[in-house]
Parts: sequence; structure tokens; C-alpha cells
Amino acid sequence: MRIARYLAGGVIALSAGACFAWGSLGHEAIGEIAARLIAGTNAEQQVKAILGPDLTLAQIAVWPDCAKGVVRHTNGQFEYISNDNAYKECIPLAGEKAAFESYIKRNWDQCKPSPGEEKCHAQYHYMDVETTYPSYEDAVAGVSDHDIVHSIDAAIAVLQGKPAPSPYSIKDKAEALRLLAHFAGDITQPLHTVSIYMTPDAQPVDVDKQGPGPHLDTSSEGGNLLMDGTRRLHAEWDNIPAYFEIGGSKFDDLVAQARTIPAPGGDVTTWSRSWANDTIAVAKDAYGPVTVEPHAASVPRKPTNTPKKATKWQIDLPDDYADTRVRIQQQQLAKAGANLANVLKAIWPDR
Repeated sequence: MRIARYLAGGVIALSAGACFAWGSLGHEAIGEIAARLIAGTNAEQQVKAILGPDLTLAQIAVWPDCAKGVVRHTNGQFEYISNDNAYKECIPLAGEKAAFESYIKRNWDQCKPSPGEEKCHAQYHYMDVETTYPSYEDAVAGVSDHDIVHSIDAAIAVLQGKPAPSPYSIKDKAEALRLLAHFAGDITQPLHTVSIYMTPDAQPVDVDKQGPGPHLDTSSEGGNLLMDGTRRLHAEWDNIPAYFEIGGSKFDDLVAQARTIPAPGGDVTTWSRSWANDTIAVAKDAYGPVTVEPHAASVPRKPTNTPKKATKWQIDLPDDYADTRVRIQQQQLAKAGANLANVLKAIWPDR
């Protein structure tokens, strides 16, 4: 089952308000952390062979989000529409226009999205496990065969020389590396993996008892519909402090912290679930201090292709919540960089 984060009708495009797992600066930081951790290894050589001399892990870590700039016209044609003012991180990827269009076209609706759900490629970036779940499990609300866990597995499979499992269409190792560099970051953002489900008056909802299908009226969509004044809680988590950016005063601390994080045990094909379980546990600290106000307003979804309405809930946060968020952001950014480095070294071990 998938829970729609925001709707896509006949046309999907990047907008200034779109929420991602980490902002571009966070994904770039994760890519750079991983690059430093694989320096001098066979994994570094393989990555450079795939990317060539002009691109880095930090640059391609934003690739799947930049690809969301592809629109589907009414005549069925797909076209990448760049917005360099709003998305400067996509400028180094200007030569990827045809690759963006091909990827989005192949991953548009083959997962058979339900009415009101995003197109397939957008659903690859997240899961919406309910806050009370202790771990990732198949066939519960908020997970599917094309959620973030399966997206990582699909990218790993292609990098190992295997075909991408259905419903994914991943053309080659170059595309798979671009996806993995991004998805390894997505899965560590707590609000990108766990969601609160409730009635408009903030009463808990047991979504599994409601049956299959998108629960558009009860999901807070990973905090996208939890409003801290006029700001979405999810957006507050996307934005990292400037000192964690590449070149920031605490970036080297992230790298040092990442070097202490070991790879999970077992086969690399099981690691995505380990990462998911870790983030589910962390999300309890992210959501725990949040108080949801009982009075909410139902508002139409925009754009909309369904009569369903979304509820926005106002929230209250304790005075020290920003400190909690920054502490968790630091540990999760370091984990993401370490996870990406560890999986690359597992795929391409030193000889």
C-alpha cells in the first residue's frame, strides 16, 4: 500500500514547495561524506569509472529530485523543464536532460498508482510506516513493493549486474548509482519513513483495519500536513543547518562520525531493511515531542484528480525541539553517508 505525499495529475513538475527527504544541500553532503569514506578503495575506482571525470557523488546525489522537473504534456511527450534559479543544484546535471526524460517515462505509471497517488518514480523515495510500528514489515500500511526499501534493493541489484525487479525500470549501472546515491539519504530522514495517521480532530486511526488503498484523509503524509504555524514540519526537517553543508564548520565532524558507523551484518541485499528499522526507531524521537491540536481544517488537494480532501493539522512544539531536530539530523546525515559508502564497498570490495 502506498500513501500519497502530494498529488500528481497529468503533469508533474518541481515546485518551490515540494518536499524531499533532505534538501539538496543535505543530499550533497551525504554524497561527499560517502566519497571521502571510499577514497582509495576499489569502490572509488568503480564509481569514477561510471560517473566519468565531470561528475561526483555529491552532484549525482540530487539526481532523482532533479528528474522530477520532467513534465508529461497532454500529447504524451515527456520534457525536462529546468528552473536554474530555484534549483541551482541541478545545473551540473544539465547534460542529463535526455536521461531524466527516459527515466521518468519508464517509471511513470507501471506500478499502477491508485487515484490520488503520485506517479511511480515519486513513490520510490519514501514509505509511510505508522508511528506505532516497531519495524518495517511487508503488507502493512505505508509500505509497498515500490517504496524506499525496495528502491534501494532495486538499485543494488542493478549495480550487482542483476535485472531490476518489477515494477522498477533501471536502465543501467549509471542510472542505478544515481538512484542509490539519493535513496541512501532518503531512508535516513525520519519524516520520510514514518507518518502519523489520525482523524481531523487528531484522534488516532488504525489504518490497517481500514483496508487497503491510500488513506488520503488520515495520513499526515510524513509531516507534510503537520503545520508549525505556516511551515510544514517535513520542510523543517529537510533543511539542514549551514554548518553541516559541504565546507561548513561542522562538516568534517559529520565525516568523522560517519567513519565510526559499521556496515550491517549479513548480505548487502538485506541492508535496506536494517536501515529502515533504524530510522523507524529514530522517528519516535522526532515525533514524540509533537503535540497535534484537535482542530483542523480540511482543504482541497492541489492539483487534484480525486474528490478526497486532505486535512492539515496545526501542531505545538516544545521550546527545545529545534535542538532535538538538529541532533537527529546530525546523526542521520552521518549514517546516510556511512551507509552509502558501506554499500558501495560491499558491491565493489577491494581485491
